[in-house]
Amino acid sequence: MDARGVLRRLLGTLGLLILAAAVLALAFFLRAQGLDRSTQWVGVGGGLLAVAAVVQKPALGLADWLRHGGSRQPMELEAVVEALAKGLARQWSLEDERHRASHPRALPVRWSVSGEAELAMAGVGWDDLGARGRTVRAPSLAGEYDTIYDTFTQRLPRQRLIVLGRGGGGKSSLARRLARDMLQMRAGQGRVPVLLSLASWDPEEDLARWVARQLVRSHPKLERLSLPPLGGGPPVQLSTALVRSDRLLLVLDGFDEIPEPSREAALEKIAELGDEVPVVMTSRTDEYRQAVQAYGGGLPRAAVVELSPVDGPAIKSYLTATTAVLPPGRWDTVFDLLDRAGGSAVTQTLQIPLMIWLACVVYRHPRSTPGELADPAAFADSGAIERHLLDNLVTAAYPRSGPRDAYRVRRAQSRLIFLAGWLKDRGTTDLAWWQLPTAARGTLPRLATGFPVGLAAGVPAAVILGTMTGFRTGAAAGAALTVLATVRAFSPAVVHFGRRLPGPIIGRVVALATGLGAGLPLVLRGQLAAGVAQGTSVGMLAGLAAGFVVHEGRSSPTRATVRVQGHLLRILHRMVVGLLIGLVFGGALGVSLGLTADPATGLTFALLAVAMGLAMGVVDSLHVWIDNEADISRAVSPKTVLRDDRAAALLRALAAGPLVAAGAGLTAAFAYGPATGLGLGCAMAFAFITTDRMIGVSGTAWGAFVLVRSWLALSGRLPWRLMAFLDDAHERGILRQSGPLHQFRHASLQQRLAARRP
Repeated sequence: MDARGVLRRLLGTLGLLILAAAVLALAFFLRAQGLDRSTQWVGVGGGLLAVAAVVQKPALGLADWLRHGGSRQPMELEAVVEALAKGLARQWSLEDERHRASHPRALPVRWSVSGEAELAMAGVGWDDLGARGRTVRAPSLAGEYDTIYDTFTQRLPRQRLIVLGRGGGGKSSLARRLARDMLQMRAGQGRVPVLLSLASWDPEEDLARWVARQLVRSHPKLERLSLPPLGGGPPVQLSTALVRSDRLLLVLDGFDEIPEPSREAALEKIAELGDEVPVVMTSRTDEYRQAVQAYGGGLPRAAVVELSPVDGPAIKSYLTATTAVLPPGRWDTVFDLLDRAGGSAVTQTLQIPLMIWLACVVYRHPRSTPGELADPAAFADSGAIERHLLDNLVTAAYPRSGPRDAYRVRRAQSRLIFLAGWLKDRGTTDLAWWQLPTAARGTLPRLATGFPVGLAAGVPAAVILGTMTGFRTGAAAGAALTVLATVRAFSPAVVHFGRRLPGPIIGRVVALATGLGAGLPLVLRGQLAAGVAQGTSVGMLAGLAAGFVVHEGRSSPTRATVRVQGHLLRILHRMVVGLLIGLVFGGALGVSLGLTADPATGLTFALLAVAMGLAMGVVDSLHVWIDNEADISRAVSPKTVLRDDRAAALLRALAAGPLVAAGAGLTAAFAYGPATGLGLGCAMAFAFITTDRMIGVSGTAWGAFVLVRSWLALSGRLPWRLMAFLDDAHERGILRQSGPLHQFRHASLQQRLAARRP
């Protein structure tokens, strides 16, 4: 049993012991009261239980609304499907335009049902692939790059296909082409193809749940709830509803990138989707064959095709059309080897589309010497040629015309090597800018990136508390908050209370309790204005500090669309929660102070607690008012996602800043004068705008990105204008773009660059 199970059992046992002790205590209490009084107590208890039975359901409904509120407005699934198809079509169209600009001529890729492909269909007969009177035979499953859509839609009635080939053979390009064509030719009720890289899937996780998470990552709006199904039942997350709706075509790229021990389980999970579910998957031939043998059979009712090696005439035609033809005879020695029947190392290498493309880039310019590939001493085997082409890709992609250009090429190469190594450490091929904080590993980088956050929180705290309580107290509190914020800036919350007691509620409770405790002694000594000012400021700073402990910052980007329509319930929910916390504290303080001191003091603190609770609820509601998920139908890129998150961070901070400044500044002004109030209000606003985990810039994906990018730029590992650098690498063909992500052109390029990391 794990630690959580043991803890649950201990808590359950403790609860039973407490309940037994309470029942025993009640029995002794009733016995001591006598028969008449016991009867009265039982009557009161029975009445309360009767009332509780009546109000239980509405009370639970209110509690559930207070906990979750109208946090997500349900959406119609059909509208979401169409919006998703529209957004993906725009994305693929933009990517296709960029690809055609840099690669105007398509690589010669052919595919068919080879002998290896038929072996990989172990246990799957050709009759299994047919449906509705339509038969499928091996000769009909052959074609070129441009015919994959027709084959898939017209010759495979079940639309279940496995594409095999060598590394760099064009499998991913073929899958992308199929997805793009299906979106372009899609009818109103057609499936929406979604291309997913299997490199990030751990088969220990349910495949449908992983697909839903991947959809939310690229389209945050899919995290919202769907309308309840026609058959009834609770609404579910839109991404989950999409996966269950049979409206998606899963295009699973890179089965071979799953670790070898997990491939059998992965194939089993994919088979569990059902043999009627259309699916497309790509893999290297040997890796898929080994998984089939371990699993005991091929993927049910799935046809398997294999990409064919490119023949010599096609290779010569492509290289002649895409590289310099002068001086004459640049490729003669290489072409002579391609014409021979022996199968040289050059021939084996250039049969792979990726290697053809690399040769095109490396030897595009007339100053290059492609004939060096024919040197048997320098390039004894295909591996040596492949390493040579990969190592020279960056140099060829950044042409040199002077000494400064040589330095620029070396610098670009070192930065790409760093990025490739970082992705290797994370075990992924997806380069997401909001994940950059994971690249600052070790104590020094974490402290260096967190120290600005600590100073931004600690210095204002020292100024505020030093003005109110003296230099020593202010300095000590500022130093403590600086250390806390520095250490916790990019760490998850220490205490995660889950759905029952979210971190923001804990932060508000801490702020109210600390603030009221700090201001109460002064009020009891007759210093009402000073007590209110000190209680407000101390409470705010306590809430700021508590946020670093109980509330995690944003680890994914958001988008700002300032609107109330469709979010009124969520805004009202946040305000009511804050108001209720204030009412609880205010009621308790009002009664206790009214009895122990005087009614005026009790009323003052009751109103103060209610006002502070409502103010925190208003600040919290700003997230709903400002933060909204990106439109599904909107074509996104890494730069647009970064721009959206930056705008949301700044708008959120600047909208909440005046409220924080007003709360601290006005109360301080009554006690210490307008000038001091203005200064303290500005200091408090600065601390919250920059460091708060809910409204502060450093608690956002963009803020964390800027801080870590700055450290990596100062240390020389990345450029200051990182997004411009990535876009430039994309234009040069080193990277490719998939929605909000960048990826290296091919996994082998990423692996080769990562291997060169110091």
